[in-house]
Amino acid sequence: MSDNTERGIIAGVSGSAASVRALRWAAQVAERRRLPLRVILAWEPERLAGYAQVDGHPGHGTQEQAAHERLGAALRLAFWPALPKDLITEVVAGSAERILVDRSANAELLVLGSAAVCRETGSPIGPVIRGCLSQARCPVAVIGAGPVPGTADCAEPNRLTRVLAA
Repeated sequence: MSDNTERGIIAGVSGSAASVRALRWAAQVAERRRLPLRVILAWEPERLAGYAQVDGHPGHGTQEQAAHERLGAALRLAFWPALPKDLITEVVAGSAERILVDRSANAELLVLGSAAVCRETGSPIGPVIRGCLSQARCPVAVIGAGPVPGTADCAEPNRLTRVLAA
């Protein structure tokens, strides 16, 4: 595992089909450029109001484990049966936009997948992508949504985990 200062390609992963598609594209670019691929899944801990009941609410450790499982599922879907060489993975608690912008300072390229289309503009940009496009310190590539090659029904982001479990 390398430190955060190593130059390379960063792929932000959310677990959506679009982010898996972007991950595959980022791996191809990293391989062509002979750069490491850093895959980052950022997750925000659910916070309860002070007066809320805690019973049945997943704790920090459970939420973090779920984030690791989402990253593992995305990697399996993108690269099964073999992971690319020079792969670095990170699961980080915090705002995806903040973490990706921070990591972009030492990157050659930041790659994101866009799963949704903005109704007002027709552009495939959500708040994380908007933030990264305006604040990233490296070029940003946004890979549009579409069916993920090699899967039967992963075009819907919500079905990604169910397909992997089957």
